[in-house]
Amino acid sequence: QNLINELQQISAHGGDDNVDKPLSITSPWFRWVLLLQGLAAELPNEVFEATESLANQNLRSMVFQYLASRLPREVYAAAKILTDHKARLSTLIAVIDYLPGVEKVEALRDAFRSVEAIPDERMQAQCLIVLSKHLNNTDKVIALRRATELTNNLAHGRTKVEILHALASCLPDRERQETSQKALESVWTIEDERQRLSALIDLVPFLPKWDRENALRRAMELAGTIEDDMASADILIALAPHLPEAVYAVAEGLADPGLQAWVLSAVAPYRPEAEQAKTLHRAIETAERVTSKRRRVIIRNFMLPYL
Repeated sequence: QNLINELQQISAHGGDDNVDKPLSITSPWFRWVLLLQGLAAELPNEVFEATESLANQNLRSMVFQYLASRLPREVYAAAKILTDHKARLSTLIAVIDYLPGVEKVEALRDAFRSVEAIPDERMQAQCLIVLSKHLNNTDKVIALRRATELTNNLAHGRTKVEILHALASCLPDRERQETSQKALESVWTIEDERQRLSALIDLVPFLPKWDRENALRRAMELAGTIEDDMASADILIALAPHLPEAVYAVAEGLADPGLQAWVLSAVAPYRPEAEQAKTLHRAIETAERVTSKRRRVIIRNFMLPYL
């Protein structure tokens, strides 16, 4: 309670008046937000009162989202008076599922209006995808169609691929394959090699069989061209569930014992059952060949989730 009182005194100065200013993690206001979020479950009313006095609407939204389940009506009322579109929409999305019938419908309408007010088509599409998860089937189809239209207008590149990937995860099978195909076309326009590979692997589960096999084959080829050994190992691990034997074969040829141990431990669960224990044992033995004690500890930590 003393902490709340102290914050209310500081908040009286208004905080950061620029509601559009990005919030820095080093900002004292960011630390206060983390504190408020931690207290939200125990002192919801006091935290709500303190949060309302913050001038920065993005700060307010960050705390309101933690209060949504405790004080849904209060948070909804507070969301409606936020003038920053992103802050209002984030708060509305957080509170929608905690509101009773009529108010939930009103909140959804408010959320749609907030999306339409966003000038950035990229952000509009992303927000519609998030919002669609709270809609009934009919409204969900409308929201996702609009998100698809907006995304199709975007220039090719990493952002377009990410949004198409998010869309694919929400769509029925036929539309999912069509959207994934568009995303695959955009993947090849990404200039950064590692980003292109990462985006390609993310798409794999949504592609039809023929495209999936081609994408995986191409991903393995690209993985071999990356000069950064750590990045290459990271890509191999991402490919392990899809091409375990190919990844195992590449791992056997890695010169760095630490990275070899890491990749072997990651691919082990996806190999034939009779080979899994052998592969893990080999990974543990290989890790012991790392000469630096500090690096050996790091590699062991990397391996832990797979052991």
